[in-house]
Amino acid sequence: MSTNNETRPCAEICADSPKHSLPFVRVFDGRKQPIKNLWRRGERFYARITVLLASGAKAERRIALKASTVTDAKVELAALILQRGNNSLQLSQSQCAPLLSEYVETYVAAHRHLKRQTTQSVEREHLKHHCVYFEGVRLDRVTRSSVLAYRAKKLAEAKWAGSTANLSLTVLRNVFRHAIDSGLLVASPVDGIRPVRYVAKKRSLVTPAMFETLCATAVEHLSNGQLLSDYVKLMCLCGARRSEALRLKWSDVDFVQRQLTVGSDGQSKNHLARHVDFSEPLAEHLQGMSSRRVSSEFLFPALRGAGRPLKTLVESLKLARAKAELNICFHDCRHHFISFCIMSGIDFMTIARWVGHSDGGVLIGKVYGHLSDTHAKAQAKKVTFAAA
Repeated sequence: MSTNNETRPCAEICADSPKHSLPFVRVFDGRKQPIKNLWRRGERFYARITVLLASGAKAERRIALKASTVTDAKVELAALILQRGNNSLQLSQSQCAPLLSEYVETYVAAHRHLKRQTTQSVEREHLKHHCVYFEGVRLDRVTRSSVLAYRAKKLAEAKWAGSTANLSLTVLRNVFRHAIDSGLLVASPVDGIRPVRYVAKKRSLVTPAMFETLCATAVEHLSNGQLLSDYVKLMCLCGARRSEALRLKWSDVDFVQRQLTVGSDGQSKNHLARHVDFSEPLAEHLQGMSSRRVSSEFLFPALRGAGRPLKTLVESLKLARAKAELNICFHDCRHHFISFCIMSGIDFMTIARWVGHSDGGVLIGKVYGHLSDTHAKAQAKKVTFAAA
């Protein structure tokens, strides 16, 4: 290769092909010292240098060389560095784009303070599997057909339900849209892929008697049974999500205005606070909890360490439901609240405001609107076909 300052054609800067079995190893000179920026994989030499991307960011890239000897590789590497210095080095689109696994780290870091911890955890779990499947593939080499093939594989292996497949696709779409915003791509291979159609499993309604049995069992058999019982009953009576309920403070409880403020810390799902008006059972329960209050600002304080709420009561729930022989999860409490509000004749807009839905009750009508058979039969008796 010539060592003059002419522009290096893009075609000569080869992208690494995906899924190689051979590792990159350092290249040494005659004195057994590593040659800076020069690597080898198999019989091919690579330059690893820092380049300026179209977005203005700097990044390290491996550039395949034509050289077949160490001496020629050093000459070619020096020419690349010279071209980089006088801004005549041109990179192909594939060399500008990082590996998907590399860019996932960039995406996660960029959203670390913009999304809730639970959301970040879910995204990282999905992206981890994407990175394994697309190992060694650059961002611009991920195609629509490969994404569809990955989804089909997961569904065929029964490792994904329809809802999981759709969520995973949304997470991947977020990564590619961030790459577009960063100037690395002009289009996303995920856009236009239709979500999987599936029939959501109907959630059975947990009765008040079942919750009472669970809470009584917890109080009888667990050292923190009263705490778990208060926590479960509170969610059943106000519809808060489990993490929202754990972060509640006594300053969120207004016995005068008869309101409970959920999400005052800005960490609710939609980052907005909402007010749940007291029903009589909710008011009585909060009064009872207040009489058992310990010296903490939180309704559910950590057992060790002042000034912190409990992180979770999942293990306690598992022990209690095993003793009670009931299959109940914490989300059943929220479902219980919404369902019984509907069966009490409360309008969907009010329920949506209480539970933090911003759609005015559309989701409640679609997902939570199924009622108990007893209630449905009672409503059917009210239907009349007589003339008004």
